[in-house]
Amino acid sequence: MPLSPGVRVGPYEILAALGAGGMGEVYRARDPRLGRDVAVKILPSAFHSDPARRLRFEQEARAAAALNNPHILSVYDIGEHDSLHYIVSELLDGETLREQLRTLSRLPARKAIDYAVQLALGLAAAHEKGIVHRDLKPENILVGRDGHVKILDFGLAKLSAPEAEAAATGALETAPGTVMGTVGYMSPEQVRGQPADHRSDIFALGAILYEMLAGRRAFDGPSNADTMTAILKESPAPLSGAGPNESSAAARIVDRCLEKSPGARFQSAHDLAFALDGLSSRTDPVAIVGPEAGGRRRSFTWVAWGLVATLAATSIAAAALTVRYYRRSLEPDPVVRFMLTPPGNITFSSGANFLAVSPDGRSIAFAAAGPTGAPMVWIRQVDALDARALPNTEGARLPFWSPDGRFIAYSAFGSLWKVEVGGGPPQRLSEERTSAITGGTWGSTDTILYSSLFGPILQLRASGGRPVPATTLDQGHEADVHSFPFLLADGRRFLYTVRSPNPERSGIYLKSVDSNETRLVARASSNVNYVRPGYLVYARDGVLEALAFDVDRAATTGEPRRIAEQIDQFPESGIAAFSVSDGGLLAYRGGGAASSRLLWVDRAGHRLSEVGEAARYRNPRLSPDATRIAVENTDQLGNRDIWLVDVARGVPGRFTFDPGRDSSPVWSPDGERIAWLNKTVQVKSSSGSGPSEAISAEFCIPDDWVPDGTAVLCHPNAPRQILAFTLGGARSARTVVEGRAITTHARVSPDGRWVAFTSIESGLYEVYIQSMQSPGVRWQISTNGGMQPKWRRDGKEIFYLGMDGALVAVRVSLGALAEIGKPERLFKTAIEPVTGPCV
Repeated sequence: MPLSPGVRVGPYEILAALGAGGMGEVYRARDPRLGRDVAVKILPSAFHSDPARRLRFEQEARAAAALNNPHILSVYDIGEHDSLHYIVSELLDGETLREQLRTLSRLPARKAIDYAVQLALGLAAAHEKGIVHRDLKPENILVGRDGHVKILDFGLAKLSAPEAEAAATGALETAPGTVMGTVGYMSPEQVRGQPADHRSDIFALGAILYEMLAGRRAFDGPSNADTMTAILKESPAPLSGAGPNESSAAARIVDRCLEKSPGARFQSAHDLAFALDGLSSRTDPVAIVGPEAGGRRRSFTWVAWGLVATLAATSIAAAALTVRYYRRSLEPDPVVRFMLTPPGNITFSSGANFLAVSPDGRSIAFAAAGPTGAPMVWIRQVDALDARALPNTEGARLPFWSPDGRFIAYSAFGSLWKVEVGGGPPQRLSEERTSAITGGTWGSTDTILYSSLFGPILQLRASGGRPVPATTLDQGHEADVHSFPFLLADGRRFLYTVRSPNPERSGIYLKSVDSNETRLVARASSNVNYVRPGYLVYARDGVLEALAFDVDRAATTGEPRRIAEQIDQFPESGIAAFSVSDGGLLAYRGGGAASSRLLWVDRAGHRLSEVGEAARYRNPRLSPDATRIAVENTDQLGNRDIWLVDVARGVPGRFTFDPGRDSSPVWSPDGERIAWLNKTVQVKSSSGSGPSEAISAEFCIPDDWVPDGTAVLCHPNAPRQILAFTLGGARSARTVVEGRAITTHARVSPDGRWVAFTSIESGLYEVYIQSMQSPGVRWQISTNGGMQPKWRRDGKEIFYLGMDGALVAVRVSLGALAEIGKPERLFKTAIEPVTGPCV
């Protein structure tokens, strides 16, 4: 009997019926403890006496509860009340994919591919936990009003550990002891009653994608038996004939998903998501929107605008090549120099580790971004005029070559990938995500070493797998950073750099992958290359040096000699923009350390005045009373601290003095305190008096304060969520934004009801907003990419950086729902958007 409104099931008050299916009735209910509405699914009373039905009901709850992914329905609770068995989950606002297909028949290609990417990411999360869905179909997929997709109903899910599974006996229902799945979406192995692994889910997703694109089912005979026969023996009608919007690339992906043999399909949902994401990137049109011709520009003062002190960084985009610059005698050969400019309308990536010379010195790989802002791996032969992009390498950073020159490895979205230079899909190498990868090297024994902003050097087989530490952080020196590994020719020994608060520990070290012994070989704090017949090449204060090095004795001789000056080097990490081949081809980006200025500008981008002198500034924040600017500044020794600049006088004063790396200052709403990052979130009086106080126990980059000053919002490194750390006696942390991908740069609206943030969930950095009170539903603010949102002081407009560095404004009206205006491109800034984790 259906439950009536007002009835309580456990602590939950039933509000209304939402629907019913074979495995239960679903109700909207209220959780009075947390003050939120939830969905309560109740096992039908007819099944209470059936242990198998109850087991499957509980299996659904446990399978979904084991997962924490934005593309899978979140399960909150499970229980029994007055003989009623129930599951409590998040309440979703939307419709099933089946309902959407009944209305639209077929979906636009871009939307279908977007849905498929989200589904693949959700399946990947389930498969990583050893859970296979086994009944993926449009009825089990919910599409939210915001276009976000979630997988429902893990009632047939099974763990991939060995277990008995009943063979098919002819019945087509999903009752225990029969074929598991739904006709039309079952894989051939499910039809045969054979064990189904994660590749059966990939088959089902292929059938769903086909249906979304073609407007008809991939396998749909006049009877269940005919449909099952088609699954086993036939191929669906060619997708290319479904209409003009479907590309051959989409057809190839679908065909591969629907292969009869599991071994011929995509072997992981991650690989499928990557292929689909690359397809989406190729098919999405790019529009560069400029200011309206003849349009009037209204100037305004800083009082009306929240984004005032902008960071205008010097642009450095030149690269010079020097061929065979040194012999063993250090007497230079005749030098050949020429410029390498980025092709067409793309720009070199901002990071210093964006280029790599091939081992034979004939080609250069580099990361560069086009108008969409998504960097890719490009290759240019030294004797050619043009460069070519490697397909499906969106998000690429840090390219480095295999010893034979056949492959390029690179970092993208916290993982390592490799791609064949001659063509082919990229392959994910690292099973674990690693925050902010900073360096990589591929040795002759097919070993890859790489480093991140924190932690030791990691070691990985070139065929992929789980990384293991190759270095160890000494006890008592956990603040040390091991970076920039470089494997020598034997594939065992490698150079790496240690940066430490203790200058005596900093330098370039030599170690072997099969030994714990380390040896200091040079006092420098940059990435290092080894060049035969025997030189270390590294940067020091923007100067590239070569130092004679006997690799057998692990000893240097003589004094370093200068090769090039004004190398682009980041003093915070030490990394410099250069690469050298074994034969002596040097590629570097010149320009020296970039300085920046704090400027006042109006809405049209006209410079009004300058605050203080140029310095190596980053991340400026204006105080609430607009009298001071908190900003990172790096001194000549590479120390990064927080400084406070007096706006009226332009005079800077140091706010932090410790040798650690201080960054990301954020003013409290009353201007009395500043929060910033130094390993953890620190808070201190803005007067500079008194000690600082750590309010987090973990690394988290401050983004903003809530308006009442009771909590600080921050994001972890390589983050997927925004956290709020409360101040005061009862310390706690809560999730404000549950990210679906890297999620950063949170800003709370002036009234405290909304939060704006940046996320790369679509494959491109975009700006979103969501309610602080009702997280989950979000609205996209930017188009064609956006970063670093800021609210206007009255909350009626949001500013953000486009991926080309332009400042963009969007008007918003925020009532019960958000009304979003059209983005207005204001002017091109000198700021290069940050496309990696902001530290």
